Amino acid sequence: MDVTVQDPHTSDTLIKFLADCIMGFVVFLVILTLLVIIVSQVLVTLANQGTIGSSEYSYIGDAGILLCLSVSIAIYLRAYKRIKAFDIPAAIGANLSMISIRTIGLGLIIFSMIICIELIVALISALTNVQISSNVAQTIGNAPAWFYIFSATIEPINEEVAFRGFLLPRLKYFFGGILKNLPELAQFNGTMAIVLSAAIFGALHASYNSTFGIEVIAAFIFGIISGFVYDRTGSLYPGIIAHIFVNSIAVIGILGS
Repeated sequence: MDVTVQDPHTSDTLIKFLADCIMGFVVFLVILTLLVIIVSQVLVTLANQGTIGSSEYSYIGDAGILLCLSVSIAIYLRAYKRIKAFDIPAAIGANLSMISIRTIGLGLIIFSMIICIELIVALISALTNVQISSNVAQTIGNAPAWFYIFSATIEPINEEVAFRGFLLPRLKYFFGGILKNLPELAQFNGTMAIVLSAAIFGALHASYNSTFGIEVIAAFIFGIISGFVYDRTGSLYPGIIAHIFVNSIAVIGILGS
């Protein structure tokens, strides 16, 4: 979905707008697929040669495929959208000039909200005697040290770039375009984009098989809050800061258990 094609409010037809959006989506999907295939083949080759041990193979694969997302976004913006390399950070709300006391403060507020939610969940678990587990420790409990560092730093940055900096604005543009003749609904294009991007972000956490899907719910709530802040400020840094803190606390909890 493309945010820089002709404004749907002035384009000739809705069909042309949809075609432009679909074309952008397909191009990005092709780039991502090719990168994932390349990374997968490299990993298989290294594993067959014994360069990568079986215990690290899945962790390297997870990290590599996740990084493909950010690399695909950079390639898409540079090659397809013709955005200069040095302008890409600004295009996704990650310009260094956006780091300020305000963005840091907002990040800490988001983190505090997530901690409060986790405390509420823990309280409910204690009062009802129902064990609510995220199963994160069971999933990555035996990971190598570098993967914990990756999970606490690179992974949250990567996910914020993908879901807030890249996906959310395109969904907002898409909903604004298809609802252009329904102004009473079009005004909620930002809300729709935030909810859908958060839902996709949450769904990707389903692999943890947590109790009552608590990991999916937590990720969805985080996506809503982080997406709302990004939509209002245009800065990716509040979400990045909060996400790093949240993941770091989870890693510390795993290492301490």
